[in-house]
Amino acid sequence: MTIFTFDELPDEEVLLEPRRVKGSGLQPVRLSVGGPFPVPLDDGSVDPDDHELRNFIDHEAATHAYWLVRLACTFQAESDEPFIRAWLNLKLARDDGKAEPEPVAWSMTPFALLQLRDSPWTIKVGASAKILNAETEWHPGAKAQAAVLAIGELEATPGWEFARTDAAPLSGTQRLAFVLRAPRGVPTMGELSVDATIRRRRMGVIPHRARFPSGPAKHFRVPSAG
Repeated sequence: MTIFTFDELPDEEVLLEPRRVKGSGLQPVRLSVGGPFPVPLDDGSVDPDDHELRNFIDHEAATHAYWLVRLACTFQAESDEPFIRAWLNLKLARDDGKAEPEPVAWSMTPFALLQLRDSPWTIKVGASAKILNAETEWHPGAKAQAAVLAIGELEATPGWEFARTDAAPLSGTQRLAFVLRAPRGVPTMGELSVDATIRRRRMGVIPHRARFPSGPAKHFRVPSAG
């Protein structure tokens, strides 16, 4: 096992603009997004004594590289205009236009939480490059609703769904991370977008879409390895 401890991510304030509502005079809602910030899982970052993880990465080295990618999302809604639900969406793709093998979210954390948690930036990576502290507090069929739920693990379109629950409002900061499994020698291109439904005064529950300075999605690039 290798333990990574990080400092805070710089974040970027994003405006959530109402969708399908014209002429209503609704003002945008603010939230903040940090990252994505990738760190390679290689000889320079993995614990020298973590022979199992090093052997796994070496075994995969001919075809794939692994990266630990961090993100954070902070919800800043007013108490009388709460977030009801939100989605942080990622799209991963090869930079060379080929279809296979595609980059995927190999492992994700948190996996399921009953409320947002501003947890420390300490991430444990195990023998097969899986995140060991991928917290799970909720299971399908449970009476309690998940406030944070990872979606799309092992896919090229991962993300997290956030929900206001009876037990906790959708407010505050949630730190997120995933292990990217990328084809060796090919950069990964990514898009990050945010959607939300917010209860607005006099208008009810309204869908919103984030607008970054670059447009409706934030583009990022993970360089090739080797």
